[in-house]
Amino acid sequence: MHAVMPVVALADWLAGPPARPISWVRGLPWLAFPLVYLAYSLLRGPFAHWYPYDFLDPRQPGGYLHVTTWTLPATAAFVL
Repeated sequence: MHAVMPVVALADWLAGPPARPISWVRGLPWLAFPLVYLAYSLLRGPFAHWYPYDFLDPRQPGGYLHVTTWTLPATAAFVL
């Protein structure tokens, strides 16, 4: 899912691009889901003692700096 689907989504977008460019105003709400998922994972993790991805786990060496180091590039990729 994490290796194939991004390639499929990109190929789909390149094969059939939108008829007109997508404005930032219309595109920014799409970023709400990843940001809400990040917040939910970080808030739920201490109670469940489980994080869906290792890079979201502040118990890893580096703590929240480790989480930030990995989530900032992921967020930048979503924005792009």
